Amino acid sequence: MICAWTDRRWDALSEAIDSVRRQSPPPLEVIVVVDHNDDLLQRVRGAFGDAVALANEERRGLSGGRNTGIRHARGDVVAFLDDDAAAAP
Repeated sequence: MICAWTDRRWDALSEAIDSVRRQSPPPLEVIVVVDHNDDLLQRVRGAFGDAVALANEERRGLSGGRNTGIRHARGDVVAFLDDDAAAAP
């Protein structure tokens, strides 16, 4: 799961999402939780249709975003990645 809040990190967020997609074995799902930024949420949904893009349902901040993502996750294991990081293969 990746939490994001600003479009100023778009390139880094895109790399983070792509790095998760390239994992082996592949993830069950890629969840991106956007922290109270409707424009960014729509941008993520448009660019990454295969990702689960969610609006943070709680108060602003990382905790609320992670809790939102956990509630919607389908798998037994949830891994967190910052929006400005990339997962190693």
